[in-house]
Parts: sequence; C-alpha cells; structure tokens
Amino acid sequence: MLKNKKWPAYTLMELIIIMVLTGILSAITFSAIGLFTKNFFMFQKITRRSYELTLLYKLLLKDIDVSQQVEYPNENTILCKYADKEVTYEFDPQKILRRGGIIDTFHFANQNFKYELLPSSDKVVQELKFELVVNEQILPYSFRKEYPADIFVNQNQENP
Repeated sequence: MLKNKKWPAYTLMELIIIMVLTGILSAITFSAIGLFTKNFFMFQKITRRSYELTLLYKLLLKDIDVSQQVEYPNENTILCKYADKEVTYEFDPQKILRRGGIIDTFHFANQNFKYELLPSSDKVVQELKFELVVNEQILPYSFRKEYPADIFVNQNQENP
C-alpha cells in the first residue's frame, strides 16, 4: 500500500505574502538611502563652505598680524609684506584671491571693502573692513594692524 505522505512546504499564498512584504521593505530601504545620500551631500556642501570661511579668516588674521607691514596698493587689494615674501589679497566682487606662492580662491561674494588709518597718540592702527555674502546672509569682517607711531614718522622722514 502506498501511503500518502505530506512534505512540509509553503503554500502559494504564503510565498506571495512574503514577496509583497520583501518588496515593501526594499522600497522603504531605497527611499531611506536616497534621503540619506541627499542629506549627506547637503551636509558636505555646508561643511566645505564653513571650512572655506574659517580658512579665509585664519589666513587673513595670520597675514595681517604676523606680516611686518600691510599696504593697500589700490581700493580692492591688500599687500602683506614679510621679510622674505609678499602675500596679496585681491577682493573681486564674487571671489577673494590670495596670492603668496600658492593661489587660494575663496568663492564668496564680498562688498563694502574699506580701509582706514586710525591714528592715536602712541600708535597707528590700520583697519580693514568688508562684508561677505554667504547664503543670503551678510557676515561683517574686521581686521586691525597696530604699529607704533614712530614707524610711520621714520618712514615719512626717509621717503619725503
């Protein structure tokens, strides 16, 4: 006699339900990966802009503070003179170029570039002011270089 033996197996309905659930989970996973990728690239762009702003600030601060003399050859240029080199900043309305061996380009719109000489009794202060436009926000920047007053008196006597 042949016995009717049942083998353990899934029914067709169970397999269809598993396939539907797998499809739904796959769709959710791919959507999450797409959102994650979009947010990652947006975060990366913001991080790059923040790094570029910080680098510009640090380089300008270092060059103005450490250089022996800061000159303003024209209305949109700064010249920082060291003993062995010169570093130039050119303020174009859409970017700032730093030339000093290596050329650095900072892609920020800038405006209201202003240089002032502020004399006082014991020192002379050079002040540089400008504004950067970042993400439709205006960020004011101000840098100062102080000199003893006798440096400018000696320079004027040497170069009449």
